[in-house]
Amino acid sequence: ALGAAAARGAAALADARLGAPDGGAAYLAQFSPHLMPLVHAWASGADFAAVCRLDEGLFEGTIVRVLKRLGELLTELIGAAKVMGNDALAATLEKAQDATHRDIAFSASLYTLEGVA
Repeated sequence: ALGAAAARGAAALADARLGAPDGGAAYLAQFSPHLMPLVHAWASGADFAAVCRLDEGLFEGTIVRVLKRLGELLTELIGAAKVMGNDALAATLEKAQDATHRDIAFSASLYTLEGVA
């Protein structure tokens, strides 16, 4: 289902002549939704250790980077929804941002100043 949605998106971009000349074949070949269960678990409130256990082959920094990039994307999409005047979409995207923007993935530093005078 997800691959089909990506194919429809690539086809729409190709129809509008905004996509790659190959009709999106290169994009679809790169499409890999394997991080989606991790992001879903994070957005559902799982702690970072539990999310890391979902894919032992990933470095923790990769997961943090994915969550930060998702946060940046959501910020851009919220802005676009507001410019278009779609308040319902903006509210939905803000809920998604609130669910993912938390804990260690968005802390200012992984180091604390606890005990430092």
